[in-house]
Amino acid sequence: MLKRVRYWIKTGRTVKIFTARAGDAQDEERIHQWCLRHGLPKLEVTNRKDYGMIALWDELAVGVVRNIGVPILPVQMTFWQSLRLQLLLLVGRNAVMKVDTRNVQDQFEAPQKNGREFFKFDG
Repeated sequence: MLKRVRYWIKTGRTVKIFTARAGDAQDEERIHQWCLRHGLPKLEVTNRKDYGMIALWDELAVGVVRNIGVPILPVQMTFWQSLRLQLLLLVGRNAVMKVDTRNVQDQFEAPQKNGREFFKFDG
């Protein structure tokens, strides 16, 4: 993660530390000291999401498809998919992640659109 965060900072991205410890001056100071010890600048510490966020990284979080709730599970990207994703990020376009639906097949009813299935599971 440190390599990733250093790269994001080097390429001009805004990086914030998202934690429940935000708001406590002593905890924030410890976080800033940790950043400095590990070669990071003094990053903003927050406990609030904002509309400028493009991603939240966490070891326990499970991403979901917006307004659908289907989990986004990790899938191995091919070289070309990875290259396409990098190009989309460079030009500022939204990137779409593939959704692995195998583990959620019977966990909720598929949304309906005009009486037809809007989301199909192909287990």
